[in-house]
Order: sequence, then C-alpha cells, then structure tokens
Amino acid sequence: MGKYLHSQHQLQPLPYDLIQEWGFERPEFQDLGMVVAGEPIVHAVADETRDSVVGITSQHLFTVDMQTLKIQVAEEVPGSGRLGVTAGGHLVGLDGTSHLWRYDMGTRILNRRAFPLPRGGSGRTPLTWATRNRGGRLYTADGDGHLFSFDEAKGFSPRLGKTMLSPMGPMAVTLDGRLFGFCGPEMAKMFCYDPGLGKVTNLGVALSVLERRRYGYVFGDAVVGRDGEIYFGEDDNLGHLWIYFPRIGAKRG
Repeated sequence: MGKYLHSQHQLQPLPYDLIQEWGFERPEFQDLGMVVAGEPIVHAVADETRDSVVGITSQHLFTVDMQTLKIQVAEEVPGSGRLGVTAGGHLVGLDGTSHLWRYDMGTRILNRRAFPLPRGGSGRTPLTWATRNRGGRLYTADGDGHLFSFDEAKGFSPRLGKTMLSPMGPMAVTLDGRLFGFCGPEMAKMFCYDPGLGKVTNLGVALSVLERRRYGYVFGDAVVGRDGEIYFGEDDNLGHLWIYFPRIGAKRG
C-alpha cells in the first residue's frame, strides 16, 4: 500500500476500570494520497517531536508534516528493511547490502553509505531495528537472528547473541534496558535479551487467556508504553493488539 492515512481521533476514556475489547469509537482516516505512484510504503517512523513522519517507499525517502499533512519526497534511496532512529535523532536505513544511509531529520541532509554493516552476522538483510527507549541502546538483528547494538560514534557492536528462530519479527527495549521481541515464521516465539547477563532467553509463544484461549502467531510491530509495557501488533487477518507487561528490574542499559 502506497497511501498515507491520518486520524485525529483518540481512544475514548471510560468512567470505570475494566479490561475489555469494546468502548472505542471507529476512527475516521483521511486519505492523503499516494507518496509516489506505483511505489509501496516500506516503513515509516515519527521524529522525537512528533511533528513529522519520515518514511521510505520502495525507491524514495519521504516526509509528512503532521500539522499541514503535506507529503514531500525528499531523496532517492533503496527502500528495503525497516528504519531505525539513533540516540542523536538521526534516521538510518539499509543502503544496499553492505552499508547504512543516515538522514538528519533536522537539516534534511542524507548521507549515503554512512556506516558499514556489522561483522559477525550472516549478511542476510533486511535488518530489523528495535524501538529504542529514550537514552538507551539501539538494537538491530540481521535476517538470521544475530543481535547487535548500534552507536553512531562507534558503529555496530560485536555479535551479542542469536535468537532461536528466524526470520526476525518486531523488537522493543523496555525501561530497564532489556530487549523483547518475536522471531520465527507462522508460530513466532518471544525472546528476551538481557544486556546485564549477555544472554538470549526463549520465552515461548504468545498466549492470552482473557475471555478465551488465544495464541499469537505473527507480529508486525512493537512499541513501548509509558510504564514499560510493550504493545505488539499482530500481522495477520485477525489483527489484535497485544500488551506484554515485563517484570521491571534494575536498569541495565
């Protein structure tokens, strides 16, 4: 899909506390049109101010001003894989099979082949990036589940570990610095990487027992909430939103 949709409606507060799947209004989306005709949108992220969204189609980098809702095609880039936002607020994405490009969302300057891809991985792309907690590490993984951290000044770390399955699904870093994510096709398994222990742990499959027993199979994205909870969005026909509450320990990284 190459269209960009926008909604100004929010979830409606309820006058009581209850775990439920109702009580929401159906949002109205505004169709802003195609970014580039014939090019699907690959991925997009918001900047830290939430004033604009930056994304990639299959061949171009584009921005969306959230005040005017104006779409602007910025640069031509190879559109593959997901985008990462660094601690410095820059956007990084795959630049072919050997490097990352870097985009400064403030100055609108694109640097091609800015960082070489990590050593010690499989070399299989695209990369999957974790949603970074504020001030924390930015993690990534290659197509075979090799985990790395990334710093603009230092580049990629040595290989930190490997997940039990591949391909990689969405990942996010909770408030104490631990990385949680899903890996594997069809019936994905959840994992945790603890930087304090330097260990990848298999947490099993996603299972909910609210109202009825339900398994989570494939997930498409993840984001951390205000209190460290992690929201995982399903990537199948049922499309539920899952919330995972990790036990919060001492901050590790």
